[in-house]
Amino acid sequence: MSLKTFADALPDYAKDLRLNVGSLLNDQTLGDQRKYGLLLSCAHGTGYKPIVEAAEAECAGKLSPERQALERSRPWRRGYRWRAGIEGRIASLRRDFGWRKSAYHGQDGMERWLGLGVMASNLRRIALAK
Repeated sequence: MSLKTFADALPDYAKDLRLNVGSLLNDQTLGDQRKYGLLLSCAHGTGYKPIVEAAEAECAGKLSPERQALERSRPWRRGYRWRAGIEGRIASLRRDFGWRKSAYHGQDGMERWLGLGVMASNLRRIALAK
């Protein structure tokens, strides 16, 4: 099953995933190596076997041996695990420190709001460590 067929078969509650996969497959700005590497990385990141199999079928023969070797290397996997750890920190900031909606307007206001959230999170971690 191709990734597009899999995405089209997703239920309505997974509409965001269906749209994201569709837009990535149709993207012309990324090179093929980056696009299919990103698809494969995201699929493996979900850990959901049907999407991993669909992504591997979609990417078969489209990634160079160098890219495949890179994604199987230890430093690359370590970086991917680090990225997954950052996702938890961002989720905590959204949940606990108001990152869902900024109280300020504009780019400067958004940066200020995000900075205050990070500082509050760091202060809480310091207080809990003592």
